[in-house]
Amino acid sequence: MPYLKITTGQMYYEEYGKGSETIVAVHGNISTLAWWQFLVPYVEDQYRLIAMDLRGCGKTTHTSDGYTIAQFASDIDALVKHLGLSKFHLLGHSMGGQISMLYTLLHQEKVKTLTLVDTVPAEGLALDDTIRKAFKEMQSNPLFLRQAVQSCFLNFNNKEVIEEIYQGAAACAPEIYLSNPETMHETILLDQLSSLRIPTLLMHGRNDCVIPLDSVKQTITALAEARVVLWENCGHSPFLEKPASAAQEFLSFIKEKSV
Repeated sequence: MPYLKITTGQMYYEEYGKGSETIVAVHGNISTLAWWQFLVPYVEDQYRLIAMDLRGCGKTTHTSDGYTIAQFASDIDALVKHLGLSKFHLLGHSMGGQISMLYTLLHQEKVKTLTLVDTVPAEGLALDDTIRKAFKEMQSNPLFLRQAVQSCFLNFNNKEVIEEIYQGAAACAPEIYLSNPETMHETILLDQLSSLRIPTLLMHGRNDCVIPLDSVKQTITALAEARVVLWENCGHSPFLEKPASAAQEFLSFIKEKSV
């Protein structure tokens, strides 16, 4: 199994396909690289896909600190350097979208295209004591966590995959529930987005109740040149709920921008 040594442990990643161009996929909060499994069959014949478990998630070390958007972006850069990638397509889901925005702002020379899927807003995650309490409840109450996982999907009933996603969430480090919401709230990138010169695709489920569409309106406005695709009858997870359509949209975009 491939691991990268990082300062506080090791990062687990998986690699699919042998294409000449590379996609780096970044999952969201309280999740693992398993969220990309339905994308793999659509890309592996044409691209090299790299997906990692972020710190505190999956098989990557559950560190006691370092749970900030900036640190996650730094971890990704360490992986990119380890793999010798000079230019690649960056794909981020949910919190992974926020991480990918920051990474791209810091390393525009490395990112060929940026794709944001049901991303945390560029002005940060809305957070109050009620939401903080909900994250703590997810950490301590398995039934509540199952309900939270299920809320990510509008039209997805694969019980085996949902159970895998739940088990991955349940095994996350405590900091994933406690520190990550705070860093998503505190990371404000909105004013910087006008400096992005990278072709950008933003996809969002119209029925996303985890990160409602209304909450990313300012992000969409700030990304004035971005291609925006809104999925009907879709929740927080287009690549699981509508894998063929989402993959086709994504591949069409990166092929067009690779010319």
